[in-house]
Amino acid sequence: MSKKKFDTPLTAAMINSLSKPGRYPEGSISCLYVKVRSETSKIWIFMSKRTGEMSLGSWTGNGKAGMTSIPMARKKALAIHAQIGDGKDPRAEKRASLMTFGKAATATIASIKAGFKSKKTEEGWERILRIHAAPITDTPVNKITVEDMLAILKPIWTTNAETAKRLRQYSEKVLDWATVMGYRSGPNPALWKGNLDHLLPKRPRLQRGHHPAVPYADMPAFVARLKALDDVATLPLLLTILCATRTSETLLASGKRSIWTRPCGRFLLSAPRPARRTIAFP
Repeated sequence: MSKKKFDTPLTAAMINSLSKPGRYPEGSISCLYVKVRSETSKIWIFMSKRTGEMSLGSWTGNGKAGMTSIPMARKKALAIHAQIGDGKDPRAEKRASLMTFGKAATATIASIKAGFKSKKTEEGWERILRIHAAPITDTPVNKITVEDMLAILKPIWTTNAETAKRLRQYSEKVLDWATVMGYRSGPNPALWKGNLDHLLPKRPRLQRGHHPAVPYADMPAFVARLKALDDVATLPLLLTILCATRTSETLLASGKRSIWTRPCGRFLLSAPRPARRTIAFP
């Protein structure tokens, strides 16, 4: 491929006039070229022995969105020179910039979900990160800072303690994954000990205690009120009351069979036993 030099730095008019395929030095910054593929296809490249050929974007002479002007190309080239001067790998930096927190979160969940106890756990991870980490979803993982973590944690730190706790833990896991995969380096900004524990207040312990029990004498009226609600969410509670079972047993019950056999794993027994009442599931 031909390589033509000009006596002065390239201008927009000069680039637009280029038609012969080849690499043309920009003229003011080393390693910066316009690569002409055809009269209508021209791109900026940074090329050196250390980096090889790196695309910096398509050329535009009229500022179209997604295109790269001369000042933009120069700025990108200077940034690459700075990375090289700092001992960094520009190609690795560019690769990392494409891995956003949202993409890393999706990849992290995919890599660990086989160890989740249920689909509900996976959905919980996705929901918390999607809603509460939304401000950093499109941020490259190598650009996320402690300030970014504080920005998503502070709004719910004292008002929604459990969700805030999980958000921090999940974020730490996502950024750990990104580090191991080579998308970022350095300390994890979501780390608690020696990091966020110095910047966030200690949350007060929840003092609500156990939920009060319904007095036996009031139970008929309570059940009548539940039935009057005509809400599917009341059915598991009614089943638990009628069968005098534990909440976890009701949650594990299957509605595919008309007779419910409670699992022996929930009792100190050697074999399963039927529920105290036969329940016809709707």
